[in-house]
Amino acid sequence: MTREPLATLSGSRAGFREMVNLAALGTGDGVYYDEMLVRVTADRVETPAGKRETSMAAYCTVEHGAFDGVSLHIDEPAVAIFDIEAALGWLEWLEADDVDVVLLGDPGDAFAGTLEFRTDAETVQVACRHGPEILGEVTTELPSRFDDADRFRLEDGSRAPTLVETTAGELERLADAVELAETVDGYPVVVADGRFELDVGSELSLAHARTTLDGKVTGPDVANRYSADLAALARALDGDVVLQTGPDEPLVVVQTHSLFTLRYVLLPASW
Repeated sequence: MTREPLATLSGSRAGFREMVNLAALGTGDGVYYDEMLVRVTADRVETPAGKRETSMAAYCTVEHGAFDGVSLHIDEPAVAIFDIEAALGWLEWLEADDVDVVLLGDPGDAFAGTLEFRTDAETVQVACRHGPEILGEVTTELPSRFDDADRFRLEDGSRAPTLVETTAGELERLADAVELAETVDGYPVVVADGRFELDVGSELSLAHARTTLDGKVTGPDVANRYSADLAALARALDGDVVLQTGPDEPLVVVQTHSLFTLRYVLLPASW
């Protein structure tokens, strides 16, 4: 089996852990995803794929400037699919502060068979269980659904019409209210008359809570519901986020930083 360097990423262990956790929705209770597909291109690192059967997909991009160094050793993007818990575990096990993460594989198909962590004194190799055949089992269309302004395009090609500029803290407050009220009909995202509204529970349930959440709203009213994935997302993020949606449409959560952008798409739930 051919095993040559396809790409090398250099940086701090803490930086790599943060990147993986954000892309995998890591919280104190673990990570949302089991595996991650990473593609190293000439100008950035991205996670363009998600499992078809899940109700939430993540598409994150990291500019090369976020790393101490990036080398692409082949003429096309290098791809690796790795076990997230294993990668995070070995990053924690290393003692050195700085590490090179090397994608090793066959340059002929640009797919890594091994993820290697190198420090001055340590080397760890983690097998990648999947090759190019896995692309038939995942969806890689998510990058094409976002335009250059990170606006999400619906199935008909139009932009998601409703935007809410808010914070992960407000989403977490919404999730907490749903769980305190012990509702069984999902996590509501409601925009009414230009306000980001919370209305969970009912007079017949354990509790009924109503308030207006902080958020700058543009676009038409919506009253959508989503699965508990919304709570997992809210608790994994911190800081400002932009919600994009429309009536009976997916909820898109985008968080933009100077060197990386996080994008999550949740399908509406049926109850």
